[in-house]
Amino acid sequence: MGKEQTQPLSFGDATRIEQITDSEFRAHVPEGWQQGRGAFCGLVIGLCLRALDAVEDTPERPLRSASLSTPPPPTIPSLLLSLLLAPL
Repeated sequence: MGKEQTQPLSFGDATRIEQITDSEFRAHVPEGWQQGRGAFCGLVIGLCLRALDAVEDTPERPLRSASLSTPPPPTIPSLLLSLLLAPL
């Protein structure tokens, strides 16, 4: 018998975060969302934007664009995201 295939997670499911403090979040990088020993950069950016949305919950000012750059892929399976927001 062959290896049982599992349905890949959607991007929404793969970018779930858990808030630890006011500005820190934990995320788990699921199987299949990795490159070598690290997470795909697009996944990391998605996690960061979810964390930002959780901290700055302002429906009247939705995020319309973002410019991010990433260092080498973070190691997995768990990530700790810390946000530092500058006042407007």
